[in-house]
Amino acid sequence: MGVNHFSKEQIDELSKNPYVQRVTEKAITYTEQFREEFYLKYNHGDTPASILRSMVLSVRLYQQ
Repeated sequence: MGVNHFSKEQIDELSKNPYVQRVTEKAITYTEQFREEFYLKYNHGDTPASILRSMVLSVRLYQQ
C-alpha cells in the first residue's frame, strides 16, 4: 500500500482554510473550532464527507 503525500498546491490551498491550524506534506492539524463543529455535526447524523464539504475542506484534496 502506497503512502500519499500532499502536494505543494494542496498544502497552499489547505493553509488558507480557517479550520486548518497547520498542514505539512504528511498531515493536517485542525483547529479546536473544527473539531468541536465536526463532532456536533457527526453526532447529528452527518457523514464525514458531507461535514468536510460543508466546512470547505474538499474531499478531492485527499485523493490523488
